[in-house]
Amino acid sequence: MTVSAAMTKMLSSLDWEGELDDAEFLSPASIDSITDRLREGLGDGAIRWILGTSESFVAQFGIEVQDPLASRKKFVLFSQQLLASILLGLLEGEPPSIKGIHRDREIIADFVTRGTDMRAIGDSLRKMQREILVRLVERLADIGPDSSILAEIAAGVTGTMDLWLEWMLEATFAERDRAARAEEVRVRGAIEDLLAGGPVNLTATSELLSRPIDAWHVCCAIGASPEVSLEQDSIDVVATGFASAHGDPNPLRYVTAGGETYVWATISHEPGDLPALDVEVPERMSVGIGSAGRGAEGFRISRREAADAFQLSLRIPATEPVKYQDASLAILLCQDEERARVFVQDELGEIARDTPEAAEMRDTMRTFFAMRMRIAPSAEKLFLHRNSLINRLDRIERTLGHSLAERTPELQAALTIADLYPTVGE
Repeated sequence: MTVSAAMTKMLSSLDWEGELDDAEFLSPASIDSITDRLREGLGDGAIRWILGTSESFVAQFGIEVQDPLASRKKFVLFSQQLLASILLGLLEGEPPSIKGIHRDREIIADFVTRGTDMRAIGDSLRKMQREILVRLVERLADIGPDSSILAEIAAGVTGTMDLWLEWMLEATFAERDRAARAEEVRVRGAIEDLLAGGPVNLTATSELLSRPIDAWHVCCAIGASPEVSLEQDSIDVVATGFASAHGDPNPLRYVTAGGETYVWATISHEPGDLPALDVEVPERMSVGIGSAGRGAEGFRISRREAADAFQLSLRIPATEPVKYQDASLAILLCQDEERARVFVQDELGEIARDTPEAAEMRDTMRTFFAMRMRIAPSAEKLFLHRNSLINRLDRIERTLGHSLAERTPELQAALTIADLYPTVGE
């Protein structure tokens, strides 16, 4: 007797002696060709064996993947398809194409949607594999020992199961990716609805975005000039640093078609002074931060302010983020270039000139204002002796014609935009 004849004899002897819950395959359309080939080669007994064995396997191993909402019917169908594939592989000498059996991925989608532990599924399948081998070997022993096909049975069952596990892994990754993309589309849509300023369902939007929309929100814009390519890692560092500074471990992100990344940190209580972003901004990266705003309107306004601050940061040499609350006057002035030039000239006078001495004065003023007009920290920052800084500040005030404390907001705004117009005052 040849090996294939022995295999056919053993498979043809398969049958199910108990009662069957289902008179036929649960989904004939998906495995109809497999059913026909098995019935033609082995008769109805093998079909009954598949139906009965699949029911027993689900009862025996279903505990591994219990889900009170899951459909038992899906698990039975899955087991039927697996057993049919194994028997056909043994009958024809090679496993059938996985694609030929699965024309849909409903069960994988169901697993992913419910968050089923796929490792538990894999463990159950390996247990089923061992049980299948035991039952086939026992059947072989019942009809007459023939060790010539033991290795073929073992290789066939194991090989087919390996293919199925590989398919399940690939299908799971694909389904998770599809689900993630669909979720991303929904999240982007919800953000765009908020930014549009129209009516939104706050409860549904809060649930979708995983944050209370009626809380306080602060937005940060991250990007660079079109000719600059930023590494994603550097963007992530700044985004994470911004979120951490505001106590939000799960910030909301939105990437525009132009490549800018907007990050919202949500704060449960009314914020005081916004914390500094304790992250070094990489060279050629621009960062703008909006003010804190509450509710859907605050969400939208903070984003608009972050965008304005970001646009300003693109135009000025900045090694740290531009905060809208610190640069709002400069941002507004930059909307009209002619008026901005006049404003800089009126506020800074000779200090607006495009000369090394004027540039040094402007840098000194910026540092002095950034250090809250304190002499010691400013001198340390500028690497100057205290008395040298005092003398320089005196010279600046004589040039201006008034003290630095007189028009501090206006001077800070003029300093912010002065370098945008380097020829002013010549």
